[in-house]
Amino acid sequence: MISDTDSGCAVEEYSWIPPGLTSSRIRQYMNSLPEDKIPYVNSVGEKYRIRQLLFQLPPHDNAARYCHSLSAYEKKELDEFCVKRKNESLGRGRLHVQGIPAKCFKCLDNIARGQIAVLSSRAGPNSCWHPRCFTCSTCGELLVDLIYFWNDGLFCGRHHAESLKPRCSACDEIIFEEECIEAEGKSWHLRHFACSACGKSLGGEEYATKDEEQFCSACYSEKFTCDEKKSGILKISSSPDLTKRLKSVKFNVPIQSYEYSPAKNLDDSSISSSDSEFEYQTSKKPIKPPYLQKPKNNCIIS
Repeated sequence: MISDTDSGCAVEEYSWIPPGLTSSRIRQYMNSLPEDKIPYVNSVGEKYRIRQLLFQLPPHDNAARYCHSLSAYEKKELDEFCVKRKNESLGRGRLHVQGIPAKCFKCLDNIARGQIAVLSSRAGPNSCWHPRCFTCSTCGELLVDLIYFWNDGLFCGRHHAESLKPRCSACDEIIFEEECIEAEGKSWHLRHFACSACGKSLGGEEYATKDEEQFCSACYSEKFTCDEKKSGILKISSSPDLTKRLKSVKFNVPIQSYEYSPAKNLDDSSISSSDSEFEYQTSKKPIKPPYLQKPKNNCIIS
């Protein structure tokens, strides 16, 4: 077993370590990260890493088998999308002991001689980062296992994909259809923009929103009735074929909230990653993003 003679901390105490470093350099790298993000075994940092693997590198962005019933056209588009991203943008940060002082690409502070720096081949030979600064340009989170996508900046897999294609708010998958719904600052597959209560398609229909859920006018009137009047927002699609953006008008209606069945938590401990393919497996079944839960019939006054 390789041990860090300076600290007595065994390399095996980490659930992940960067390749190519001695045990003392591994400790130096880990100590440069925020304490709650160091992946000690059975720690908060290990749980953080597993969550970020799923969030930053969604399995359904990488393989059709993790997606819901794609058409032949969508499968072809996904395959081409994955190949293009891997060939043009995907990379892994390389750790390097700085020989001469250099400025961090993100914070512009100096990285002193002898400190650990992260290099990116896609960013160019003169670009380097403090380990704590090697983060996604969109979400600001540490890039899990140093895996990044480059597009004039560092991105995690999720946000790089979203910079190229819209993501469906219902199923969390990238939209490869030629048309989609855009409303509430989000996007949906045409088939997924539906009433959260009855499942009716809302294309070309009046709909109302409550707690970021969409309802057809009939379900909204039926579900949200109470003595206390509150304001709601009715949205009306701008075209009968529901292919583009929706516009809104305000109106006053009584509003009531009701319970939803809780979504099941993913078993983080059953998830592992492959460094070569960046794909995921579980001990039970392939990971699929949950659809919106169907609400219960019982109502609770908000």
